[in-house]
Amino acid sequence: MTQKELKEIGQAILQEHGIKGKIKFKKISGGRATKLGNISIPKWTLKESKNQYYALYYVIHEVSHLIQYHRGLKGCHTDEFKEIEKALMLRYNMIPIYSKAYPKKLINQQGETLYERG
Repeated sequence: MTQKELKEIGQAILQEHGIKGKIKFKKISGGRATKLGNISIPKWTLKESKNQYYALYYVIHEVSHLIQYHRGLKGCHTDEFKEIEKALMLRYNMIPIYSKAYPKKLINQQGETLYERG
């Protein structure tokens, strides 16, 4: 997936939820989502895994934070946040296997590994 396609996916999800946001890929170490609707995705995620599943996960993760803020939910990586994130990931045939706040592995519905943290 290209950077443009990933941005379009994120923007489409935000629009579905009535959220105005802007997604940018930047040369940064970690992603961010602000309550004002600005999302920053590290450029290194584009090289992290085969077929950019990790980059797609990262976009969904940050978009999930905006949805969480929009719903007035408190906290950061709460159970409610993970439910939002998992529902969005499932649309793209991705299931997270969590290690605390972040997935250590992404699999598809057939059980095949899409990404595994090394």
